[in-house]
Amino acid sequence: MAGWSVVEALGGLSWDARSGALTVRRPGRWPLLLPSGWGQVVRDAGAVHVVCTAGAMDIRRVNGRRVAATLTAGETFSAALP
Repeated sequence: MAGWSVVEALGGLSWDARSGALTVRRPGRWPLLLPSGWGQVVRDAGAVHVVCTAGAMDIRRVNGRRVAATLTAGETFSAALP
């Protein structure tokens, strides 16, 4: 698992399972591995986009902004950046 911490650091990714908060600090496409599901996250100039590939993801905050997204495999969610 230590190898994934490098990817998280490069993307500026952090996940707080207790609060459901996802933070993506750097633009790009990054793998997203959560305890209940996995997929990818894309940050562009105006939004953060999450694609759930397997399992489920319950995301309640993106970059500090309150959202309500429960994704299952094949679903996508986008949150505008402030």
